[in-house]
Amino acid sequence: MAEREDDLLRTEYERCHPDDTFEALKSRAAFSKEDRMLLREWRAAIRARLAEA
Repeated sequence: MAEREDDLLRTEYERCHPDDTFEALKSRAAFSKEDRMLLREWRAAIRARLAEA
């Protein structure tokens, strides 16, 4: 399930942020509180979407 979440998250994040990548966000989240929270919010949104399906 985590792999499916990451695939969907990557697709949606990069669609909404064409000048950024999901991998870059994950990397920045290691040392940036703002990016860590952004990643957490994106993960929650994707999990909610998958729970609805």
